[in-house]
Amino acid sequence: PVPPAGVPGMPPLPGVPLGMPLGLPPGMGFPSGIGLPGMPGGLPGMPPAVPIPPSVNASLPPTMIPTAFPGASTSSSLASSSSASAPPAAPSPCILLKNLFDPAEETEPDFDDDIKEDVCEECNKYGRIIHVYVEKNSAGYVYMMFDGSDGATRSLEALNRRWFAKRMITVQYVPEEEYKAKFGL
Repeated sequence: PVPPAGVPGMPPLPGVPLGMPLGLPPGMGFPSGIGLPGMPGGLPGMPPAVPIPPSVNASLPPTMIPTAFPGASTSSSLASSSSASAPPAAPSPCILLKNLFDPAEETEPDFDDDIKEDVCEECNKYGRIIHVYVEKNSAGYVYMMFDGSDGATRSLEALNRRWFAKRMITVQYVPEEEYKAKFGL
């Protein structure tokens, strides 16, 4: 290993000017209260990390919000939909579950019936389901409509980011008008 620049009797690192501090740039230290044993707040000479302001968090998708920092929030809209429109801000009775299966791994021609049965069995705990559609040639999409937004919300809260058959499920609201138009309801 090559010693850092500025160590007496040792040559400098190639491409690193003498006297250049090694380490993280300003603002990239450990958050306050997190550090190495005996070094509360981070490394000596390093400023603590600056918390991300709530205004920045609001513009990030929930998967990119660092929840360990003060002011972090996951109250922004859920995962982006595949269409150009953003998910509705208000709950909807319709949801889309993603990543429930991989069609390339399915061997039975009517595998969608088994998935539909499993999903209905699980989601009936959260509300009365009035429509389910398994999109066989998709990234594991299952569309569901409940008789009200309460059932959809409870399902979303229970299933989003949950593991099923070694796959992490994501769930998002679908605007009721779009859902009805898609399925002719």
